[in-house]
Amino acid sequence: MKIYPSTVSLINIPPTSILNVLQSNNLKFPNDNVAQFVALHLQKLNSNQALHVISNLITQELVKYEDAEYEVESIEDHDWDEVDQTMRYLIKWRGWPIECATWEPEPDLTNCQELLKEYKNFISGKSRKRRPTAAEVAESSERSKARVLQLLDCINFDDLTPERFEQVLAETLTKRALQSVAKRRILPSQSRMIAGSKRSLGIKIQAELKNWELLLNANEPRAKIVIENKVDLEGPPLAFTYVTKRVPGPGVSIPDDPVLGCTCTDCYEERHSCVASHVHNEGRVPYTRQGRLPNVHASFPIHECNSLCKCGPDCPFRVVQRGRQFGLAIYRTKNRGWGVRTLQRIPRGSFVVEYVGEVVTFEEAERRGLEYDRQAQTYLFDLDLDGEPVYSVDARDYGNIAHFLNHSCSPNLTIRCVYTQCIDKDLPLLALFAAEPIPKGAELTFDYQMSGAISAEQQQQQQ
Repeated sequence: MKIYPSTVSLINIPPTSILNVLQSNNLKFPNDNVAQFVALHLQKLNSNQALHVISNLITQELVKYEDAEYEVESIEDHDWDEVDQTMRYLIKWRGWPIECATWEPEPDLTNCQELLKEYKNFISGKSRKRRPTAAEVAESSERSKARVLQLLDCINFDDLTPERFEQVLAETLTKRALQSVAKRRILPSQSRMIAGSKRSLGIKIQAELKNWELLLNANEPRAKIVIENKVDLEGPPLAFTYVTKRVPGPGVSIPDDPVLGCTCTDCYEERHSCVASHVHNEGRVPYTRQGRLPNVHASFPIHECNSLCKCGPDCPFRVVQRGRQFGLAIYRTKNRGWGVRTLQRIPRGSFVVEYVGEVVTFEEAERRGLEYDRQAQTYLFDLDLDGEPVYSVDARDYGNIAHFLNHSCSPNLTIRCVYTQCIDKDLPLLALFAAEPIPKGAELTFDYQMSGAISAEQQQQQQ
């Protein structure tokens, strides 16, 4: 196989296809000159795309990069830190995209007082943000180009192969999330020209979280998910796969064959004869006209309309099957790891999220539970609607946003067993509903021990 360069022209070849073109012409790029290979690709991108590619190479630690210092370009936002009792500011670093901005405490910004004063005047209404002129936009573009060249000069590409680089390039250009996350340690920052080690670490983590957010929203586009970490340097969780539907574990089969459907044109108006409302639910109306629980304290199972029903997708008795409707944020709490808060007000009785995970046999759950107990982990949820459980849901390795919900003895979410397509009594869906009106910004919690459940006698008294 010959070594490139040769007579093959790469001028009009898309950046992610260069390696394929070389290989189809029986050519290879020398591994000892990957820097030239990278530069060949990046020159086909705009400067912002190129910076994103470089940032992802650094994030995945595929290249060696030690920049001496980072410079503050602008202040974009602020927030009060309850732990340190100080104001934090969202800092955009010169030469890096806004997605790589990091939160910095005010005491660390002593050498950028003019920018800080300008930002405070802006948020107090004493000044307005000035729209950049055409000359300033052009100058910024030139600075970005210069930044790309500067980074290429100070990055060591010795451990990077052409094949791995094109893989990272494709992931970046298609907004695919990064899957590998390095171990991290916290280093102190220093004034305006901050120590490169912490700046690099902060940029890497923010890029990882942004890419993770893009991945989650691509998998679940119906309602927005935001990822926030203003507390520490923790990135996306390792060894966790985000899924939107439950996953059958070893030896588990989940049927998808309802046997009875309704013929209603308006299930709520015909609720006393609707199969979902009257027959399966023993005459109890599962939801209100708005698709909310009529009694958040009851714990009887809910049967929704299914694929055999004649009603349409907007039927008020199709709630959990329509998926999550409220925007939520996975955020880093001060002392309880990750948590979930709502981005909007949630009315009482509204469906919030399904508890999704790997469905395993109860025997397998017992085995895993011994290991989880040693690690102080709580992700197993027994499906014990009728006494002894046959199956359990394990959300440790597979799950959705419910994986990050924290426990509370006074929770604002309540859980109900719901049946949609699968009517096996041992395999209900676990649906979390708002137990009370939940204001925007509140953390969402549920009782891991289900101590909030009430007796059948109490249910009868309330109905």
